[in-house]
Amino acid sequence: FTSEVTLLVKFNQALSSSQLKELEQYMQVESKNNNEYHLKGKDEEAMKAMVFNFAVKNQLMLSEMKVSENSLEDIFKNVTQ
Repeated sequence: FTSEVTLLVKFNQALSSSQLKELEQYMQVESKNNNEYHLKGKDEEAMKAMVFNFAVKNQLMLSEMKVSENSLEDIFKNVTQ
């Protein structure tokens, strides 16, 4: 099975709906708090580069970007789907 990568990303401000749509072209986006997002995809390095370029293009400050560790429950769900 292919593993899915989840990036936890925090910007200096909330994203607009058009900015969210731009990101959703490349990865699954889940909005958390005001300016925190979980981004899911397959290629960690490509996702990180895309998020960085997205932030620069949209004049956003990227205050946090880290890979989320999958819990045992998440792993089980992925394997049994």
